[in-house]
Amino acid sequence: MANEQTTRFTGFAGQLIASGIDTNMPLVALEQAVDSTTYANLNKINGLLPKIKDIFIRPTTIFVNPLDPFINRYDERYGAGLEQAAFMTGAYNEKHDGTCVPRGTPDMASQLDMVNFAYSVDVDIKDREIEKAVLDDGQRSVYVAEKMKTPLKSIGTLKYRAWVQLLSDVIDGTRSITSKTSFNGQDAKSGAASVTYNPTIKGYAGVVEKRTEVIPMVEVGKKSSIFTPLEALNICNELKARASDFAFETDEYNVLGIDTFATGVPLLIAEKKVLDAMDTVFAEANAKGNGNNFGYAGFPTVSAREYIRQYAELVEIDTFAELPTDPVDATVTYEGYALHFVLIDRDAFVEVVKWADMEGQRCAKARLTGYNFAGESILSIWRGVDSYAMVFPKAGTVSFESGNFDVAVGETAVTTGDAIAPGQTVTISGASGYDLTKVEVNGVEIAIADDEASFVMPQSGVTITVTTSAE
Repeated sequence: MANEQTTRFTGFAGQLIASGIDTNMPLVALEQAVDSTTYANLNKINGLLPKIKDIFIRPTTIFVNPLDPFINRYDERYGAGLEQAAFMTGAYNEKHDGTCVPRGTPDMASQLDMVNFAYSVDVDIKDREIEKAVLDDGQRSVYVAEKMKTPLKSIGTLKYRAWVQLLSDVIDGTRSITSKTSFNGQDAKSGAASVTYNPTIKGYAGVVEKRTEVIPMVEVGKKSSIFTPLEALNICNELKARASDFAFETDEYNVLGIDTFATGVPLLIAEKKVLDAMDTVFAEANAKGNGNNFGYAGFPTVSAREYIRQYAELVEIDTFAELPTDPVDATVTYEGYALHFVLIDRDAFVEVVKWADMEGQRCAKARLTGYNFAGESILSIWRGVDSYAMVFPKAGTVSFESGNFDVAVGETAVTTGDAIAPGQTVTISGASGYDLTKVEVNGVEIAIADDEASFVMPQSGVTITVTTSAE
């Protein structure tokens, strides 16, 4: 079937041909990119270089941090550090022992944070830059206004990425960070060295749960791969149970061991594409109805988002960072896992703004006015509140006993415990001198053809059981 737009456009395309509508009246083809060659050709035909009549300055968009409404922000110019402290429990209730003044002082826990976020962004506006580039006062005003937004655009994106990085530090470990001195991908000054540092991470999450459902890392340009409707519902129900725990005083959900509870509805920070995929599988289940062609198919709501909003306030981000590596507790490994959900008390986020301002300077020789936007802050996630993180395998694993057979993904041999991304084809074949007689994957028998059995890796791990016989 032909594309509808192509079909309808064909009747008009002849009126837009590149050769123009009359002698010496050429046009640029409708979808042709304009470049220097185009200008040169038009110049030869017309004898005059074509001029730009109007300039439309498009708005400079500034990304709004979805976490911003929940950040407790304070201005404090002096000092380089912040200490947050809280009593771990109430005063002790003890039997009277005859003392005049009881010692009822509870223990206290604290957290130290230092200045960890800074920026210095330059922008300048040259007199001749404006005079050459724009035509009238209105265009000049718009040009200057939009250019002056570009530092705010840079700072907004930079701070969002910093908060997402902190949010991803749910476990203890280390990171290896390599960057440039300027985030345009180049060093700010010629010959300047790239920035490399290896921070030691102190995880903030009171509870980190390793799930069995598989959710690959979110990627730009790809929809999120997701589990079955029942698995999505199980995740929602687990988050709901944890949110219920947050409502009552306990020290189970914060790493400082403080008796506390959530002061209001907790935040659920999740990746937008993962929520999209969960909504999709909810809808697929609900489309079947309850057997009478109406109602939900055993699901509490029509979408996952609607269900989650019953017990948490959703904050949608694009993607979490990779988990820190080399955890302090070597017996607990998170290799092959990715973070996708964080449930946290809304009082967790603190920013102490040490300074943030803009200063201008006139340069007479260059005929320009320059501006510098600079500032420093302490960005902190208070580890004394309730917090819970869900991490998921990025891929399923295969498990089988060694035998007279081979397992492979494409041309790559697979051994038990290997991680395999969902959607890949796994092939089992008999070893030299042996035939496959029976193959089961998670208890389901797989057809054998030409001494091979194949299946598509699901969103989970699999156990392969193989029976062979000598040729």
